[in-house]
Amino acid sequence: MTTKKIIYLTLGGVATAGVGYLVYSLLKKKPVTFNEGFEDIKNTVVNAPKEIVSTISGKYTDKGFPLKKGSGGEKVKSLQRYLNNASGYNLVVDGKFGNLTESAVLSEQSPFDVFKGMHPEAVKGQVSESFYKEFIEGKF
Repeated sequence: MTTKKIIYLTLGGVATAGVGYLVYSLLKKKPVTFNEGFEDIKNTVVNAPKEIVSTISGKYTDKGFPLKKGSGGEKVKSLQRYLNNASGYNLVVDGKFGNLTESAVLSEQSPFDVFKGMHPEAVKGQVSESFYKEFIEGKF
């Protein structure tokens, strides 16, 4: 096994998917100067899949439905206001679907089998477009 593969496997095991992708992509190249290294990093991030770019950049983006961890924007703000109003979660209404918003959604879906019975399109920890339109859109 090559040194590059060993380093990648070691880093990939402890790093997030985004960092693992970035490390793997950069290990395939050997930049000679600092500027070449910087350009390699920039090009690697630009050419990465969308899910990886949001992990690397840390940005929450408006990806449409379903609303899920990593989603962002006005719809997520409405969801956060809904969750605060429905059960008093005291979420910061920042439009970022992070860990706390995901925990609140999971709590609202509990027990999930009952929730799924009422909303057949439901996915655990996510908010579907039909649920959003029925309970949140235009109200929060």
